[in-house]
Amino acid sequence: MPNREEQLVIDCLKIQGFENIKFEPDGNIPPDILLNGKIAVEVRRLNQNQSTESGFKGLEQDEYAVHGLFKKIFDEISDEIYERSAFVGYEFSRPLPDKKVLKRKVIETLENHKPYIHEHREYEISDTFKLRLIPSSSKLRKQFQYGMSSDGDSGGFVVGLIYENLKLIINEKEEKVENHRKKYSEWWLAVVDTIGYGLTDLDIEQFCDLPKLEYQFDRILLVSPLDSSKFNYLYEN
Repeated sequence: MPNREEQLVIDCLKIQGFENIKFEPDGNIPPDILLNGKIAVEVRRLNQNQSTESGFKGLEQDEYAVHGLFKKIFDEISDEIYERSAFVGYEFSRPLPDKKVLKRKVIETLENHKPYIHEHREYEISDTFKLRLIPSSSKLRKQFQYGMSSDGDSGGFVVGLIYENLKLIINEKEEKVENHRKKYSEWWLAVVDTIGYGLTDLDIEQFCDLPKLEYQFDRILLVSPLDSSKFNYLYEN
């Protein structure tokens, strides 16, 4: 079964009029998608990355881990009987606190906040992690509920971020398809843009003004994760 990004690309290709679309035509090896029996398409999420000793890691992986931890915390500490609720926002940068330490301190902070749940308050869990508590105007399903988050290591100018992270993804995917390239006459790279969520005409102009990236794919397709009908071809050979 296609994952979310692969399905978005398949839907995007269908919108463009492609009909003979096969998912993983050769099994769990490149390409992810085959068009008309000859165009191989590799799919990848376009995300922000950080360099680690074991390679590149998407910044959103930390956000997913923290969000999952908070969901468990909210389930654990919600009183059975309560009258008011609050939204919980958090801001973090790296390095993140140890997961067990973070969980213990957040639980302690939220428990201590219950008498003041009707007030806006901010708490410093560590030098790199802060909480913001915002009272809800109505009672929610849980005493505490996720409100917002901010990754201090993320952000920047969208076009520049897309450009720099696309460099990494192109290199990664070219290495992955190298031993399979001879099987098909044409190879495309399709990326689902979780940085800019789709580019405007002005964004495209700015992107094209940057030095052209080196790549071996015949086409690079950028797809919005919010709407598969919104797409751009960044490069075409």
